[in-house]
Amino acid sequence: MLFGVKFVRNLANRNEGVIYMNKSDFYSVLEISRNSDQDEIKKAYRKLAMKYHPDRNPDNPEAIEKMKEVNEAYAVLSDSKKKQLYDTYGHQGLEGYTQEDIFSAVDFDSILKGFGLGDLFGSGEGFFGGFSSRSKSRSRNAGQGSDLRYDIEISIDDVVNGIEKQIEISYKDSCLECNSTGAKNGAVDSCGYCDGAGQVIAEQRSGFTVMRQVSPCLHCGGKGVHVKDRCKKCDGAGQVDVDKKINISIPAGVDDGHTLKVEGEGGAGSSNSGDLYVVISVKESVDFFRKGSDIYTEENVGTVLAIIGGSIDVKALRGPLSMNVPKGSQNGDKVIIEGYGLPEVNSSFVGRHIAILKLVTPTNLNKKQLELLEQFNNI
Repeated sequence: MLFGVKFVRNLANRNEGVIYMNKSDFYSVLEISRNSDQDEIKKAYRKLAMKYHPDRNPDNPEAIEKMKEVNEAYAVLSDSKKKQLYDTYGHQGLEGYTQEDIFSAVDFDSILKGFGLGDLFGSGEGFFGGFSSRSKSRSRNAGQGSDLRYDIEISIDDVVNGIEKQIEISYKDSCLECNSTGAKNGAVDSCGYCDGAGQVIAEQRSGFTVMRQVSPCLHCGGKGVHVKDRCKKCDGAGQVDVDKKINISIPAGVDDGHTLKVEGEGGAGSSNSGDLYVVISVKESVDFFRKGSDIYTEENVGTVLAIIGGSIDVKALRGPLSMNVPKGSQNGDKVIIEGYGLPEVNSSFVGRHIAILKLVTPTNLNKKQLELLEQFNNI
């Protein structure tokens, strides 16, 4: 037995072998391009942390391993020195670094502050591979209900003002009648084949390579127990269907990946309910491009107006806005309007509206207009 899981062995000998595996490309792990800047790297990390965090993937070892990969990729690419070594030499460029060297400079809790994940890291000792001093242990009582996740998409208008919304969640929750065993009064017998583990591991060795395959125990369906009499409330499933409506308040200024923690609205437990984590994504706008609290737009400007200066009406977040075009403006110039961007969460600060000028050459000019332009060109 190892970690409560029964092994089914098929070994040529008892000698321990070594498996060498190629690490994944760090840019691929974070799902970004190699020319991504630090803001894009951090945003990608936050997004993947929401997806693979162990507290949101209970009993999913693949999610834990994926989260470790994401942490390592971010720890390297967020550090200019390590990133340069990696970009030049690949993984071999980091051979001189220990795991502690790579992770010690990164404060993961600070990065995720305000996204509902800061106090969740460390879902068991060794989450960062046993080398992060910032890893925090978070235990869960036996009677504590499970945490739930709900994904919601909002518009850029909702980000400007915030929004009150009612959501409806449907999920399977633990049956408290039978303590999730599926058995009447919770009376069960341990499975004799897997010794109650619910899993078996088939292990084969070929030379220096060890192949292991974990699969549910077919004798007990992965539950580790045999049920004599079924629970009437859940019909032996150990779970019941739950549907409920919850009112949530999304503050102004939220960004992709922002997470709201709604305490006590998760799965029911015998002593306490879990929490609900509402993960927000902001729908892309056809009119605005967002970067932090700043909003960018492209504005067409005639060449004459760009030369002599003047004002144009632009579409802004809070309605039409008159914007001054400076004399002698060039294609790609930016006009910055303070205080017309997005608010920051729980702050009175408001970002900027940044208009990128796109000069438009006039077409279909009449004869007189062309003559005047020729005269101007000859001055």
